[in-house]
Amino acid sequence: DKDPTVYLHVSVAAIAIMLFVAFVLASWGLIAGRRAGWAKPRTLAALALILIFLDLASTSAYEDVSDLDPSAGFDHPEITAFLAQETEPFRIDGRTDIDTVWQPNTALMVGLDDVWGLVNPSMLSAYERYWEGMGSRSSALYDFLNAKYILGKKDVVLDWDKFELAFDGDPDLNVYRNRNALPRATLVHDAQVVSDAEQALNAVRDPAFDPASQVVIEAEGASLPALTAAAGKETVRWVARSNNELSLEVTTTAPGYLVLSEVWYPGWVAETEIDGRIERQPVLRANTTFRAIPLWESGTYQVRLRFAPKGWSCLLYTSDAADE
Repeated sequence: DKDPTVYLHVSVAAIAIMLFVAFVLASWGLIAGRRAGWAKPRTLAALALILIFLDLASTSAYEDVSDLDPSAGFDHPEITAFLAQETEPFRIDGRTDIDTVWQPNTALMVGLDDVWGLVNPSMLSAYERYWEGMGSRSSALYDFLNAKYILGKKDVVLDWDKFELAFDGDPDLNVYRNRNALPRATLVHDAQVVSDAEQALNAVRDPAFDPASQVVIEAEGASLPALTAAAGKETVRWVARSNNELSLEVTTTAPGYLVLSEVWYPGWVAETEIDGRIERQPVLRANTTFRAIPLWESGTYQVRLRFAPKGWSCLLYTSDAADE
């Protein structure tokens, strides 16, 4: 009774993991057999060849082994040069049936952010529900994704009240600008607090919901800021960005939330610094799928987010101990 696409991706991932475990155990079995002298070297060599054949004939059956470049024809230097001129964070949207001319992982290869990330069977179900539930690209929920540019063929059909031609110097594709795209990070002083994902999904799908000035927080019963309206000019400035760390300078005139259209995931930790005080802050689940950091008072904050899951810390400790 679940989404068949999600089920398919989970199934493929599960099969890959089981095959990986099976081949690892079989390889260790051969090594153990060699060390223990359970079989003659020639027998073990034959078994090793059979194992390699099974690996190549199953998991690697669809590998491209030709001498042709599979990415030939996917280069779009004019488009990437145009997009590289941007200084503020933004995302592109290439989900317009352009796979034959724009390789799905091109954004990753050239250092751009795509609204759909990269091609991966391990899809985050919460993000997919958000995408499927936003209705269309005319929705404000789409603007919240920081989708500033959309790539499309010359005859693509878009909401022309919202999108405009930004670049047409490529023979196959045009780049269109979303005039309503929201920043990657915003300050919000109007929050609705709910207790579960279903309530959050219903709240963001409400036609009256405006992600530019409102946020839905999944944290019922938690200690949260007492919100008041902004009392003056407020700013959000990016200091540094990487895959595992984000740093921003935020000036707020009233308690509120720093809302980021960055996907929420367990393991992200946050801290704020204001007037020399450094405090750990919760990374709240916002708008069903994204992140919000509470800001408890007015002033200028240094906000830092870092991906540090507990399991990773244990691995680092084990690695350090092994080095010693």
